[in-house]
Amino acid sequence: MARRLQIAILTMALVGLTACSQSGNLLRTPPAWTQRDPVLPGYFYAIGIQEGRENGAELAAQQGRDEMSKALQPMVLAWMENYVVSRAGMINEEQYFYLKQILPAMLDMLLLETQIEDTYSSGGKYWVLLKLHEDASRELVANALENDEILRQKMQSSP
Repeated sequence: MARRLQIAILTMALVGLTACSQSGNLLRTPPAWTQRDPVLPGYFYAIGIQEGRENGAELAAQQGRDEMSKALQPMVLAWMENYVVSRAGMINEEQYFYLKQILPAMLDMLLLETQIEDTYSSGGKYWVLLKLHEDASRELVANALENDEILRQKMQSSP
């Protein structure tokens, strides 16, 4: 009886170890978002993919953030332009040039707010689904612009 119990425990341990992926997560079927775009109302999203490297999940998340930054760039610039127009009534070339200069910092600020919604790994390949709340992003940009003393001066000095 004791021998059977030992064999059963060892078998369960081996099955458990075999069912674990490299990251320690139990193997599962690939999530739908690895095959088609996810539906995340109220959020921007990006999917990062990395294959066969050390720290694959972290590199996939960074790749996802890079993709999100590229996708958000025109939208964030439009938010910034709208902010200036709503406060100053118009936007001049100097203000627009300044907004273009601070755009990378705005994007970096937003990317710090991304959340990892889900991860998946299989066969040395890693997927990371990132999300960023749309309304909170707009508010962060507006607050940053509101507190930007240089922009405030540029809006006050415009003709």
